[in-house]
Amino acid sequence: METLIGFVSVAIAVIALRMETKRSRLAIQADVLFRLDERFSSEHMRKTRQTAAQKLTSGDLDNEELSDVLDFFSNIAFMVKADALDTQLAFDAFEYWLVRYWYASQDYVRQARQYDSGSWASVEYLVARFEQIKERQKAPRTVSADALKHFLTEEAGRKVA
Repeated sequence: METLIGFVSVAIAVIALRMETKRSRLAIQADVLFRLDERFSSEHMRKTRQTAAQKLTSGDLDNEELSDVLDFFSNIAFMVKADALDTQLAFDAFEYWLVRYWYASQDYVRQARQYDSGSWASVEYLVARFEQIKERQKAPRTVSADALKHFLTEEAGRKVA
């Protein structure tokens, strides 16, 4: 009987530890997500996104601002790959912008890949993951040309304080 009580006690302790670990992990991810959102919504990043979108709209491939935006999304992708950020949390918070910037930047990425074939491969990976989520949701996986144009117009005209 004492052995059974010991097993039950250990089992309860293990379950409690797993639950606490899961809660702690979620709290850390929520904090990471909050900080990413704060950075993405900052005045500096909004201005960067605005300029990147303006240059994308005009076809200007001399677009360091776009590089900064893609680098931001690359950081999110690295966090997802390293399991520091849940894919679904990243999807819910950033899918709209990440996917649209990715598709709008294909000429820019192609140009960069002439010199570095791995340029923003992590973003490409995350776009594919996001498209799998959209597929499971039975939502369209791709963004239409009209939707991309509307998105860039919206981003390019964004009012920055």
